[in-house]
Amino acid sequence: MAKGAGNRPAEIFGYPLDNHSDEARRVREKHGCPFVGADCDKNSRLIDYPFGVCSVQYRGQINAVCPHRLKEQGTTKGIPRVLEDVALHYFGDFNNVISAILSTK
Repeated sequence: MAKGAGNRPAEIFGYPLDNHSDEARRVREKHGCPFVGADCDKNSRLIDYPFGVCSVQYRGQINAVCPHRLKEQGTTKGIPRVLEDVALHYFGDFNNVISAILSTK
């Protein structure tokens, strides 16, 4: 096996690499970030357009690498999906879970 085999981007502008839908193509062409509803703001020194990598596959696991990826809206208004996933994983439901979202602005 070649060194680094399987280590690659998993999501580009919010869509898996193998998603060739019209919506995914449109977002990629416009360099949009579906997680914040605006243009991607990640820059690269190697390309003249936004970087666009949201997550990577590394050693067989998919890992988020963009902080905006963690802002994806969940099913509860104002609560990011990642916090919902944590609550469900550790507590089984949203009962008695209090969310405190702090702004650094």
